[in-house]
Amino acid sequence: MHAQNLSELEKMILQIPEGIIDFTLSKWGIKQTEINDITERSFIKSRMANNIIALNSDDILWVFKEIF
Repeated sequence: MHAQNLSELEKMILQIPEGIIDFTLSKWGIKQTEINDITERSFIKSRMANNIIALNSDDILWVFKEIF
């Protein structure tokens, strides 16, 4: 099984946890009102240093909103 393009690869990756683990913050019990606080707590130098792409707090907030 291999992906023909980036879109197919994305679908394959998203199917990995299907039926095994919930894949959204809301299903993990996170409230939408908590996203800003989680963003602030996540955006610390030691955590951001591990990313291969430079991210700012707006990037992190966008990711959390996407997976809410």
